[in-house]
Amino acid sequence: CTYTPAPTPPSEKPSIDTNPNSDPNPNLPKTSPFETWYGSLGEYPINTGYDNGTKTSGFWFTYGDDEIGGASKIIWPIDVCYEYEPGCFDVVFDYCEGICGTADFSKGNMTERIPFVGLGFNVAGEKSLDDTIYTAEPVDASAMGGVCVTYTSDNDIDLILGLGEMEKEYDYNLPTKTLPKSKDLITKYVPWADFKQPSEGNGKKISAEEAAKILTTIKFEIEGTQGQQAKFNIKSVGPYNGGDCHP
Repeated sequence: CTYTPAPTPPSEKPSIDTNPNSDPNPNLPKTSPFETWYGSLGEYPINTGYDNGTKTSGFWFTYGDDEIGGASKIIWPIDVCYEYEPGCFDVVFDYCEGICGTADFSKGNMTERIPFVGLGFNVAGEKSLDDTIYTAEPVDASAMGGVCVTYTSDNDIDLILGLGEMEKEYDYNLPTKTLPKSKDLITKYVPWADFKQPSEGNGKKISAEEAAKILTTIKFEIEGTQGQQAKFNIKSVGPYNGGDCHP
């Protein structure tokens, strides 16, 4: 792949220590193999510790409202390769010391909901159904205790526990924790108990503790209004138990 030269990243970095909304580290024992990921260290992919042997866990991917008629997209600060090529986001990590971009919200022909973009990574990786179709494999990640994350974002971020093929069963009404928008670096530690289904959906209930036992994906979803743009940067992600997301 070829890349166009990028401008020098901003040198000023707001300190999380000056953000009164950052959570303190709970300093709990490490109970899972998940290693905290720091974008500033050039670590890619994320070492989830739950790889299914395919070495497909921990790679960032994006998704959005295009599947239901929307036209929202993420504008990257630097040219990237085709998104599904291995290492396509490496230049983004190096530039942003995290994964950053600008969400560009466009409703398009969508009628189901307001515009959104999303990012995520598979915890165990993919499995092949017939050598042509691949799906995220579930894993019992309950020992993580929850999730920690350090980020900046112009809009709130929905931190979602993805269930892969089983999401339809719950009408896509998945355990979610809304992370507050913040222009300064902010760190949040979210135990499983803080994730809740945001709506009634089809009425089928699942707790975060139950979802963690069949977890496929950790997702970061950002909603916005028509024509709006919102910058974001996810700097670190780790487990609630034994993780330290403060960069």
